[in-house]
Amino acid sequence: MQGPADIWKPALTSGVAFGLASAIPIVGYLNCACCSLVIGAGIVASFMMVKGSAISLTWGRAALAGALSGAVAGLTQSGTSLLLTMALREGGPARQLEEAFDRSSQYLPNADEAYQLMRSVPAAVWIVLSALVLTVVYTPIGALGGVIGRALFERRAAPPGPPGTMPAAPGPEGPAPAGPAIPS
Repeated sequence: MQGPADIWKPALTSGVAFGLASAIPIVGYLNCACCSLVIGAGIVASFMMVKGSAISLTWGRAALAGALSGAVAGLTQSGTSLLLTMALREGGPARQLEEAFDRSSQYLPNADEAYQLMRSVPAAVWIVLSALVLTVVYTPIGALGGVIGRALFERRAAPPGPPGTMPAAPGPEGPAPAGPAIPS
C-alpha cells in the first residue's frame, strides 16, 4: 500500500520557483495582488502532492505543504532580492538607502538622525531581519494556498477517520460532521 505523498519535494520545488519569481522586479509586483505568488506556491505544492500519491491528500498535509512552500519562498525571495539589488544597482542596498534618505530629508527634519541610526546597524542584521519577516508573513499565506490547492485538485474520497469515530451519515443538508462513536 502506498503512503502519503512526499511533502518536501513539492514544498521545496514550488517555494524556490515562486521565491525566485517574487524577487524578479516586475513579476514580484504580483505579490501586491493579495500575495498571489505565495498563494500560488502553496497551490502548486498541493497539486504536486495530489498527483504524486495514490491516496487522498488531507487538509492538514495540504496546509503543511503550503506553509513550507511559503517559508521557502520567503527565504528564497530575500536572498535573491539581495543579489539582484547588488547586481543591478550601483552601490547595492546601502547606496539605495542613502538615496532614499536624501530624498526624504527635505520633508522629514530628523531623517539624517534616522539614517545614521540605520547605518549603525550591520547590513547582515537587516538581511536576516528581512528574511525572518518574509518567512513569518509568507508561511500562513502559503498554508492558505495549500488548502486552496487541495480544494481545487483533490477529487478522491477522504481517508477514513481515526479509530473510534463513526463515518458521517448524509442528511438532507449534506453529510454530517464525524464525531466520536457513542458507546452502547
